[in-house]
Amino acid sequence: MKLPQRWYECVLCREPTQHAVCGNRLLSRWEIMRLPAEEPPASSWRCAAHRPYKLRAANAVWASVLGDLCFRLVCGHVVQCVFRGEWGYTQAMIERGLTTGELRLDQRRRCFTCGDLEQEGNHR
Repeated sequence: MKLPQRWYECVLCREPTQHAVCGNRLLSRWEIMRLPAEEPPASSWRCAAHRPYKLRAANAVWASVLGDLCFRLVCGHVVQCVFRGEWGYTQAMIERGLTTGELRLDQRRRCFTCGDLEQEGNHR
């Protein structure tokens, strides 16, 4: 089936979708289109049935060399938020954000990697 340009096929079941798991985050097609061309995180188009997640707290946060905000979750997986260019993060910005409460490690984040692993385990 030929899909209109604004729809993509789920990599697992080929259902139409406008969302992708990218950098362990769920992004819309508009957000995917705005990702910088330089070293974009891997993405996987997913329909609603194939984007399970688990909520996890973070135990570390840092700025990547490119200015992305990265959280290591208690499960060991990383969530990457792309903020390159003039909006990019620095380590000083992260330290200030942790001090002011703008950034919090206890705030639970979606881990799509854990959701995929759990779903894979349930299908065995």
